Amino acid sequence: MFKHSEKIEKQNSIPFKIDSYYKNYNPYLLKNMSELLKRIISSINNREKIILYSYPDVDCITSVSMLLLVMRYLNADVEHFITSNIDCNKCLNYDDVLGHLKFLNPDLILCIGCGNNSSIEVELCNRMGIDVIIIGNQYFDDTVLNDISINPSQKGCEYPFKELSCSGVVFKLIQTLSNCYKIKYFYRYVDLAMLGTLSCGVKLTGENRLILDAGMKYLKHTNNYGIRALMKIHNIIDINIDNLFKLIDTIKPTMNAVGLIDNARIIIELFTTSNYFRAEQIAKYLYTEAHKIKNENIFVRGS
Repeated sequence: MFKHSEKIEKQNSIPFKIDSYYKNYNPYLLKNMSELLKRIISSINNREKIILYSYPDVDCITSVSMLLLVMRYLNADVEHFITSNIDCNKCLNYDDVLGHLKFLNPDLILCIGCGNNSSIEVELCNRMGIDVIIIGNQYFDDTVLNDISINPSQKGCEYPFKELSCSGVVFKLIQTLSNCYKIKYFYRYVDLAMLGTLSCGVKLTGENRLILDAGMKYLKHTNNYGIRALMKIHNIIDINIDNLFKLIDTIKPTMNAVGLIDNARIIIELFTTSNYFRAEQIAKYLYTEAHKIKNENIFVRGS
């Protein structure tokens, strides 16, 4: 994605006032950020196996997509796993640990938007030689997880804005990775962070508002082939809230013949592919599926 975007970057104005953004929302104020960042960097540099473990909702999907793009650029050995064992607490699933995750044999699992109620599963991973880091925004009170979580809502966190979405927290992690690896254009992921933030119903104040405004500004010049393909199929020219929700409705994983989890994986591929024709193909499929569901709902209401 990086090598295709230099012309776009030159044309596009930066959507943040970078210095003031760091000053007002310093990512290193997030509790455990500095310590856990070192563990992530060690895994990247030593080519340890990293698994991004998450749930099939838009906020989690955009979060995983952002981290995949960054880590692939940094040549990390990284894969993603979207769980089918879904519960309301968004736990790291015990069966997943003993099944798919054990088979994948990771050195590090990043739980994206989940895992806050998973002390038993984390201890199981540790016994198997797997480190776990939890990245999210849900409140929790668990001493076992306090030292392995990046979460503005946890006790003892001095970060000034507590209402970040999961994708907002991941965007903060990307800031720190960009700083460590001297990645110049960290803000290129703000479009995905914006879609995740808008999708999950957090208050659009403070930093969330900043992410929304910056994302809307950057969207016109996005270098993300998936977003560009979605905008094309929706014929979106004006960037406004109504049109953003059209995009979000299209990328909500649906329970159809393909299946909820496979749809989530397809959407992640949409946002991470470097092939524009593949992005268009996926966007057309998602657009068709979204319209099928919309028409089915209209039929049910009219029955």
